[in-house]
Amino acid sequence: MEINRNTIIKDLVKKYPQTMAVFRKYNLVVAGGVRGPNEPLAFFAKAHEVVYDEIVEELKAAIEKGVDEDTEKVALVEDKVYAKFFKTAILMALTIGVAVGAIMLTYMGSKHNFHSAVHSLVQTHGHAQLFGWVGLCIIGFAYYIVPRVKNVELKYRELTTVCFGLMVSGTVLRILVQPYANKFISFLLPISGLLEFLAVAIFAFIIFSTVLASKEKREAYDKFIMAGVLWFCSVV
Repeated sequence: MEINRNTIIKDLVKKYPQTMAVFRKYNLVVAGGVRGPNEPLAFFAKAHEVVYDEIVEELKAAIEKGVDEDTEKVALVEDKVYAKFFKTAILMALTIGVAVGAIMLTYMGSKHNFHSAVHSLVQTHGHAQLFGWVGLCIIGFAYYIVPRVKNVELKYRELTTVCFGLMVSGTVLRILVQPYANKFISFLLPISGLLEFLAVAIFAFIIFSTVLASKEKREAYDKFIMAGVLWFCSVV
């Protein structure tokens, strides 16, 4: 297998497991493609300020050395912790988001009156779009991209499932209760808000912990990540 700028790291490690030691030396295990998507070696070398020619020479030397008893065995499994967030976000967008929105617009059009739609349904639709669609996408994307750009394992990974459960539960509860906001079940509205707040608080804790655990130098975008997470918390 020839190593060139377009060589996929995952393919290289799969064929030559002894090259894992080189990637670990340059701290490219997480963001460098071993556990990431199928992206080329040159891209990651440039992104993480590794001299391409140097790492290629070390990879070739490792291949020539061959496999020995100290060779690390690698599970080439892409980290898909983000997947359930994206899938659920799309589901909410296409149902209570787009579908209900289209029905309300059609109804308002037939009545020639923008205010003819039931306001509680408008609020339900808006909340589903903001938290069910946008919110879940933000969380899922952050869990995917932050470990890659900071070149570190996602911290407190087990809490991502708790975060997902709280966010979905809070959003679904709000969707079900909002149309009856003036009824006896209105006490469930603050409970839904609390569930969503806890979800975002856990999300913020995970992202902050991941960024702070990184050994990469501080970049200009770090403050945007932090500010964005804090703003998300304040919105909830």
